[in-house]
Amino acid sequence: MKQKMNRQQRRSNPTGAELEAHERECAVRYENVEKRLDAGQARFMRLENMIWGLYGLLIVSSIIGEVIN
Repeated sequence: MKQKMNRQQRRSNPTGAELEAHERECAVRYENVEKRLDAGQARFMRLENMIWGLYGLLIVSSIIGEVIN
């Protein structure tokens, strides 16, 4: 049965050290992906609010157009 290697054993092994570096880089990469997704979500919320505002403008302008005529 294989034993799990602890961090010190992995660091002393060249492949383990590369794996540690890879894991650190992936953690940073995924953190940046999360930040970009959050920023995109905020942007889409703002766009959605603008669309709802346009719906209201269209409805009000059509009502005013009917009242004037």
